[in-house]
Formats: sequence, structure tokens, C-alpha cells
Amino acid sequence: MYRRSVGSTGTGATPGAYFAGSAGDAAVINQHGQVAFSATLDRPGTENFGAGLWVESENGLRNVALSEQPGIGLPQTVVLSSFDRLGLSSDGRVSFISRLSGTPTDIRDAFFVGAPGELRLVAANKTQIESPNGTLEIATSQANPIREW
Repeated sequence: MYRRSVGSTGTGATPGAYFAGSAGDAAVINQHGQVAFSATLDRPGTENFGAGLWVESENGLRNVALSEQPGIGLPQTVVLSSFDRLGLSSDGRVSFISRLSGTPTDIRDAFFVGAPGELRLVAANKTQIESPNGTLEIATSQANPIREW
């Protein structure tokens, strides 16, 4: 992978960080030429190679999510750890499943959707949703997002 510096405004990465390789799914592109991808980061001064999810468009490179950050809509002790099943809509919103770590340990994966800065939780295992038949608990978040929608 090309060693591009990503430690600048809007990218979510530490100054001096570089893309170190791909992570999870390959990149996806929509009909407007926007690209969403996940990659690992080389963070200078640390042995911690985090991962993240970005969207590249005419507005530049924007971070959507980073590993080790709390999952939106989940307990603050539950953090994102990896990204998979990436999708990209025609208006630049992304959808993905993230593996989770932290406590409580029974929340293991979650499905998110949104634009950079507007991410929201759709579902996570061990969370409850209301249905016409009452409250249901989601056993797993193995949704299969459409790659382009």
C-alpha cells in the first residue's frame, strides 16, 4: 500500500500517522467517485497499529470511525476494534459491521450507518429492539449490507 500520511485535520489520525495496509473489506466506490475503505495505521512512537474507516471524495479524506473509539450508541466501555462488510451509498453514507471489545464482553459486534461525523448505531448483538410482537433481543449482527445503495 502507498505510504500516505493521514495525520491531518478531518482524518481522525494522530499527526505523523501513515496508512500501513488494508483492513477488512476492499474499498468500495459509488457512482459519484466517492471511495470508502478501511485500513490499518502506523502510529509513530507506538507499537499500536490501529485500524480505521475513511471516505475520500471531492471534499478530501474524512474519517468515519477508528478502532479503540467508543461505539456510538453503546456503553462507553465498548470500543470498535475492526471493520467489515463495508457499503457506500450514492450520497456518501457508509454502512459497516464492527467487531467490538471492552465490557460488557457479551456485546461483540454492531452494525453502523452514516456519513463522517454522523455515524449511528443500527443494531448490536445483546441489544433490544421493539417489534409489533414485543421486545426482542438481537442475538448477532450478521447483517449483509448492500455494497452500494
